[in-house]
Amino acid sequence: MKTPQLENSRRIALSPSYVTGLCEGLASFTYSRNGNGINLRFTLKMQEPDKDLLFSLMLFFGVGNVYHSQPKEDHQDGRGGNWYYCVSKVSDLERLVNHFD
Repeated sequence: MKTPQLENSRRIALSPSYVTGLCEGLASFTYSRNGNGINLRFTLKMQEPDKDLLFSLMLFFGVGNVYHSQPKEDHQDGRGGNWYYCVSKVSDLERLVNHFD
């Protein structure tokens, strides 16, 4: 589920070297086939306590979205689940690639 929670998130100042190290350790560039085409995607997954870092990463790059997956049934309070920062537009992926280049 795409979340509009950016205005409620805590902003974290990120340096370019921190972003590079974070993504090197936790993010991935992947692809999937869709009919005759290929979909490219950059994804970074984190747990609930670190979701603000994903929103800050989205602001750092200026592209992409943050999504929340529904928590498992054993989380009665509605917390839990995973948070994802995803970029899938080719023009937006170019911005990320330029950062890492």
